[in-house]
Amino acid sequence: MLMFAYTLSKLLTTPLYTKASILLCCGLMLVACGGGGDNEVPANNSSANQAPTNVELATVQASSSNVIEMAWALAKDDKTTASSLTYQVHLSESANFSPSSTTLKFSQKGAVALRLTGLKAATIYYLKLVVVDDDGAQTISAEKVVTTPSLNMPPTNVELATVQASSSNVIEMAWALAKDDKTTASSLTYQVHLSESANFSPSSTTLKFSQKGAVALRLTGLKAATIYYLKLVVVDDDGAQTISAEKVVTTPSLNVTNQYSPKIILFGDSRTEQNSISPLSPQRMTRFSDYGYVAWAQFFSRGNFEIIYNAGIGGNTTAQMLSRFNTDVSPYLPDELWGEGGINDFAVTEADTKANLAAIFDLAEANGIYVRWSTISPLETGHKTFNAHNVARISNINKWLREQALTRKNFALIDSFSAMIDPLSITGSAKSGMMQTDDHIHQSPKGARFQGKAFADSFLKDHDLIDYLPQFAGDRYSLSTSSKQLFDNPFFTSSGGKNYSSGVVTGTIPANSHVSVSGTWGAGLITSALVARADGFGYDWVLTVTNAGAENDELSIVMNDLSAYVTNGDVLYAAAEVSMSGLLKNRGFQLEIRSIVNSVFSSVSTLEYAATQPVATDAWTDVMYNQDNVTGVMKTPKLTLGDTGSVTSCYARLKFRFGGVGSTATIKIGRLAVYKN
Repeated sequence: MLMFAYTLSKLLTTPLYTKASILLCCGLMLVACGGGGDNEVPANNSSANQAPTNVELATVQASSSNVIEMAWALAKDDKTTASSLTYQVHLSESANFSPSSTTLKFSQKGAVALRLTGLKAATIYYLKLVVVDDDGAQTISAEKVVTTPSLNMPPTNVELATVQASSSNVIEMAWALAKDDKTTASSLTYQVHLSESANFSPSSTTLKFSQKGAVALRLTGLKAATIYYLKLVVVDDDGAQTISAEKVVTTPSLNVTNQYSPKIILFGDSRTEQNSISPLSPQRMTRFSDYGYVAWAQFFSRGNFEIIYNAGIGGNTTAQMLSRFNTDVSPYLPDELWGEGGINDFAVTEADTKANLAAIFDLAEANGIYVRWSTISPLETGHKTFNAHNVARISNINKWLREQALTRKNFALIDSFSAMIDPLSITGSAKSGMMQTDDHIHQSPKGARFQGKAFADSFLKDHDLIDYLPQFAGDRYSLSTSSKQLFDNPFFTSSGGKNYSSGVVTGTIPANSHVSVSGTWGAGLITSALVARADGFGYDWVLTVTNAGAENDELSIVMNDLSAYVTNGDVLYAAAEVSMSGLLKNRGFQLEIRSIVNSVFSSVSTLEYAATQPVATDAWTDVMYNQDNVTGVMKTPKLTLGDTGSVTSCYARLKFRFGGVGSTATIKIGRLAVYKN
């Protein structure tokens, strides 16, 4: 028994991998020393404990300069289940090492993988897996070797793949996501640097764009006929960077026509938000109102740009606008940013408002976005915040904005205040009719028209005007499927259309269209005629309206159904030349596309007049048109037809609303087109 006690003592102090043999000896001694009797334990005649099998490090790799990742399959054992086996990882900087307490880095039952961190960069490591069963038997795997990379390796795959001048003042470029040893590709910072000097060194003065995860950029506001040099710089989270090879591109002369429609984001408070009907609904980008400045700007610029997002939010301060720039503006990669802000800042200092606006403009410049920014539009007497202090504040911030226009690159000021203020007002009130009479702060359609004209004039100074309407009468899908223009009578060269209101409408109706009216009309009369154009583009459709009978009487002009020419997923927009003169008590006009796909109705519209607008007793819609002649191109937003089901109806429609007895107008409709894709 003394010998057994000594052996047991040795067992408790013996390394794990020899304990099994000692236990076997103890068992033999117990048999030799044991007594008899009814309580005697019978001898264990089973075979000796087997060491685990299937012990191998399947994968071992350095995922960064200080991390090694590995994995293995569960081992097998004759007694212990795989999930109860203990899995040990040993690591050394010496080859052919023996596992010990000093090399042990991990020990856990049932483990199948490990991520070792805190290692040294540029170091050769040797690894072994040791698996131990419940009885202490163990198996050591073959040795694996791996080398950690150098500390903080800079990004790779850094190259400007494409660089081209798309117009006289625009360069477009794209690149693939870079690679890095630590930072994910989408978290790397991508910077674009531009210079007029070859072999330049990137610096804060050459930086034009900086954004994580970006893969493309449109640089606007550049000079015509100029040689530019560009470099892409990619920076990881640790500050390591790689500079691409230099690219060179020359912008064409200023008289070269722009070959794309600039993409615009609207940004600001409720004065911008109201550009869209139901601005917070999914219809935000499908219905542009006549009391928003952007539909008028597009009308006067003949549809030469595209609005991709209305990021106006009612009640926003400039601080709130600044806080959402990186979510509501930069991810969309717009060519230009149009907006207005500051009317909700009366609770903060002028300095705060100026600082917030300056930060917004700086972010836009850093992202290569051209800014067209409006001065703060005036208030009208009657608004709760209209007082001498706030009027002076608006005037001071606007003076500062005018100074910004003199010093900032890629920045144009739209002086809405000057266009809408009453110059003879001692108190600083807006001109009559510029603001909605129910709140005295938001633009009426008349005020929006003045502001939109100012935006259009600024836009046309920097962009060549493109005539994208049909150039010949045969440009139509029914004659050639290669044509993307769907309307069958774009120049109104043939007559024979339908008149569904012969008691009110008389004269010639163009083919592939019909006319109808709604309301009472009374003694109202519409005369329709086709008048030859001096420029050779067929005919103008001229409608002379006299004496509409009641408030909200409407004239509706519907073009031929296009459902036979379109299919699921097609993207459509309509455009038409429209001129209106001799206006009296006219309440609005709009162009829209309407469709039914799989029994689901959808539509888009521009210069839409809402049915909820005030009527004659509060007629802020009427004053907008009275005695104001307007000429331009109406262009709808894009309508995407449904993905499933049949297209049972699809057509363009012009609508005109009048303000009661005595309403007059001469409406001239020129080239009209519906384009797909």
